[in-house]
Amino acid sequence: MERSALYFKLLTLQEVAAILRVNRSSVSRLLKGGGLAYVPVGGRKLVCENDLARFIDNHRVSKNDDCACRNGA
Repeated sequence: MERSALYFKLLTLQEVAAILRVNRSSVSRLLKGGGLAYVPVGGRKLVCENDLARFIDNHRVSKNDDCACRNGA
């Protein structure tokens, strides 16, 4: 397998909280409740960037194809 097929950007809970603009404890509740997938690494819980993007897409109120927030707009 080539490297790109195995590469995932993993985000800390603090990074996820910053992206979602919520408190870190809100992210912890999402993980504990199964609303957002995570990867346990040592004693840490890390969130795959792709899983976070999927979570955002699945929870948008407006399901338009073009999301202005995707490209930093």
